[in-house]
Amino acid sequence: MTSNKHIAMWFCPRSRSTVIARAFGQLDECVVYDEPFYGAYLAIKGQDNYLPQKPEELSKYSELDYKKVINKITGKLPDGASFSFQKHNTKHALPEFGRDWIKQLKNFFLIRNPQETIYSYWQANYCQGNLKIDKVGWLQHFKLFEEVQQLTGETPLVIDSNELVKAPRKYLQFLCTKLGVNYSEKMLDWKPADNSLTWVQGSPYEHWYTNALNSTKFTYEEKKLDFPNELMPLLDECMPYYQKIFQHRLVIN
Repeated sequence: MTSNKHIAMWFCPRSRSTVIARAFGQLDECVVYDEPFYGAYLAIKGQDNYLPQKPEELSKYSELDYKKVINKITGKLPDGASFSFQKHNTKHALPEFGRDWIKQLKNFFLIRNPQETIYSYWQANYCQGNLKIDKVGWLQHFKLFEEVQQLTGETPLVIDSNELVKAPRKYLQFLCTKLGVNYSEKMLDWKPADNSLTWVQGSPYEHWYTNALNSTKFTYEEKKLDFPNELMPLLDECMPYYQKIFQHRLVIN
């Protein structure tokens, strides 16, 4: 493997990003950086309305200085690691952080139908009052997709999480090949609540990840959503951004 390799997975909330990070975390030479910009995002945006702590209290779990975060995610790897797998909530990558550093990463974008991500976000009650597009992240996701396309001169790889969880071996094998890392069957199952996402466990935010932390493998269950009428305008607002990225998704027959 090439040393000092950094892989970045960009996602909107509730896109199954954590279980994918857990799969990569099973690889012996991988270090997982889980939402490393979270603290820096809060340090600029201030306390979010669903967070139990102020940004300065979050410093126990997440770095508040975005420059230090950038140095970490583009710099030297820890001993024993040949690459990092970075799980980035797109809305945390504020314009204030710049964009040139993204060129040092191997980027791909994770998507999931907004009807599912919005419903999951709403059902988990991660907000108070009306749910807006800036919370669910689709506008930021599309804007960054375009920016990465312009920065790198190529269309980023796009993975639909619904398709991946239906055929995880096939998609992970192809994804690893595209990313330049060695696939292992160990990516298909793991122990519940292991230490691959260490910053989450013991933090005030652990309850957001309960299902992913307690999971042992990829699962898919077809569900008919009782989608609230009050969220239809938000869905209509998000769908065009999703569809524009969706057309570039990886399809494996």
